[in-house]
Amino acid sequence: MGIGITNQIDGLWGLDLLTMQSTVQAPITLSLPTPSQPVSLVPLQPTVDIALSVNTRLYLNDKWDFIHERFNTDPYLLVGLGMDLMVDEYPLPPNTPFYSASYDILFGMNLGAGIDIPVDKTWFFYAEGLDHLVVWQGLTQVYILRGGFKVMLDSAHVDPFR
Repeated sequence: MGIGITNQIDGLWGLDLLTMQSTVQAPITLSLPTPSQPVSLVPLQPTVDIALSVNTRLYLNDKWDFIHERFNTDPYLLVGLGMDLMVDEYPLPPNTPFYSASYDILFGMNLGAGIDIPVDKTWFFYAEGLDHLVVWQGLTQVYILRGGFKVMLDSAHVDPFR
């Protein structure tokens, strides 16, 4: 869901569900409670990541062509910040009161690029690629390719009574 801020900037709220590979179980060393005495874990693997984010789309051109009264095909860059609720597999690590056996709340960030292709005044096809970064025992990257349709509900462009 989003809102147009200017003719070249949109603000978006995102909700993504990412499934992580549970077949790869590499040992992860936690640096808490202190870096000098880390707790070693084998295995610990996230299985599901629910990402909530606030994003900004920076269009390279104007989205709306005022002369022809239509939307343009327009590439954009995407940046965003948010949080990830990562569901973990068991077992519970020993002597780690800071660790949740069910989920971790982590910092996430989106960097990406995409393109809007108008179908008519209200419908768009969009395609984008994201690098979703999660701060989880270092930096975890999830590459996302997605596409779909979006509907413009802007009353200045879609008002049926005009």
